[in-house]
Amino acid sequence: MTKILILKEIDLSLKDIKTFNFNDEIIRNKIKDLENMKKQINQNIHTLKLFTQTKEGIENMKAFINDDKVIGKWKLLGISRTLNEARLLKFIEDDFKINELYLMPNGKE
Repeated sequence: MTKILILKEIDLSLKDIKTFNFNDEIIRNKIKDLENMKKQINQNIHTLKLFTQTKEGIENMKAFINDDKVIGKWKLLGISRTLNEARLLKFIEDDFKINELYLMPNGKE
């Protein structure tokens, strides 16, 4: 029972716990998998840090995806707590500075 609780504590799935074998090779492989996940998470954090806030907006954005359906002028109607409130046009008071957004073809500024 203690081994199951330890595996649960380190967030293994029930499927993984059922089939987990406590031999050295499997433990080394699991450590390697977790280290790879950690590396991917660190890369994701690094990517997010590339977005730097400025007074004029966000600069250094990467990976623009051209989508003809969203090209054009967008107007902020308001900010709501829930999707249902937005549908009912029940917006909260805010001091959001961006009221319009223009999305240009191919990411042009």
